[in-house]
Amino acid sequence: MTAGEGRVGDMADALEGDWSIASRLAAINSSFCLLEMAPDGSILHANRNFLQLMGYTLRQLKGQSHRGLCFEDYAQSGEYAEFWSRLRSGRFVDQVHRRRKADGSVVWFQAVYVPVLSPQGEVRRILKVAIDVTLAQALKAESESKLKALAQTNGIAEFALDGTVLAVNETFLRLFGYAGDEADAVIGRHHTLFCAPDYAASAEYARFWEILRSGRHHSGIYRRVSREGESLWISASYNPICDSDGQVERILKFAQDITSTFEDNLQHVQQIDALSSVQPVVTFDVDGVIRDASARFLAVAGVRTRQILGRRIEQVFALDRLIAARGAHWWGALVEGEGLTGKLALRAPPGEREGPVLTASFHPIRNADGRTVSVVMVGQAGPVADAVRHEAPDEARVQIG
Repeated sequence: MTAGEGRVGDMADALEGDWSIASRLAAINSSFCLLEMAPDGSILHANRNFLQLMGYTLRQLKGQSHRGLCFEDYAQSGEYAEFWSRLRSGRFVDQVHRRRKADGSVVWFQAVYVPVLSPQGEVRRILKVAIDVTLAQALKAESESKLKALAQTNGIAEFALDGTVLAVNETFLRLFGYAGDEADAVIGRHHTLFCAPDYAASAEYARFWEILRSGRHHSGIYRRVSREGESLWISASYNPICDSDGQVERILKFAQDITSTFEDNLQHVQQIDALSSVQPVVTFDVDGVIRDASARFLAVAGVRTRQILGRRIEQVFALDRLIAARGAHWWGALVEGEGLTGKLALRAPPGEREGPVLTASFHPIRNADGRTVSVVMVGQAGPVADAVRHEAPDEARVQIG
């Protein structure tokens, strides 16, 4: 066997079987968009996948410049000139880029541009192997847009699984009393920087991080501490971020400052609690069903909570006096937002005289949309039975339920 026959035999062996060069090229050609160009950028060939995606025929593209597939701003840029300089020097380019279809619409490619060299090492052709990632790019752009919008009103921070701060945005920094350019003051520090010492050392805090590391999110209202040591109340969500294998790799936090609103609400709650301790107070839903009652009311009425919760106002109170003074539709007017004051009596068992008469004011409670969501009734201060003894004899008993 001659040397030439040996080389021919080696080549024949290489081309035999299912994994021949020809079959490999056919697989690539059927799966990818392929474009072949001369070093000057003129198009030599394009496969069917590329032509169908871009909306051209091979006759329309062959001999045209690659520049025609690009949007004008990129085609005239220094970046595009550097792109071709790199390819002509024999270096490959791997990038995600935007191109223009025949109808002017956008397509995004994940592509590799590979210089094809002659035996002498000269660049003879440029081969582009690409896949369409337009949908993925659109989803990425949408996610980035949403994240940018969230960043306008939310403090955003990223944490490692051990609680170390990885990244923060300006809104987060300002929320905790830092300047917008002071990220270095918190990056690398632990999340406990933003917590009160007693909470940071608690079992509750340890459990908080166990939940996050397990892949479960945590959201709610949290007390945190500013740079100056002042208490902050934030509405926040802590969201585990997983890698491609589904393993939690970091925690993403979104937070908003609700300190002013929370403290106002807390003050209101404390005021209501103080009021409820000295005056009879009953809370109804918009249908007139009792949802709560103060201890003072229960003492005056001589009933237990379970006897009145869930019952309608007319089951607990005789409304004759109120209806006579305010009309039959007094409750509807109340729900529409009209406060009122009047007298009503606690019901007594059948056959017995009515219970104590209560002078009370009714106040509609509205949500942020101005819609009434509950009604609070506040009775007069002091022992009601004593105040109206002339209207309710001493022997009158109240038995509800």
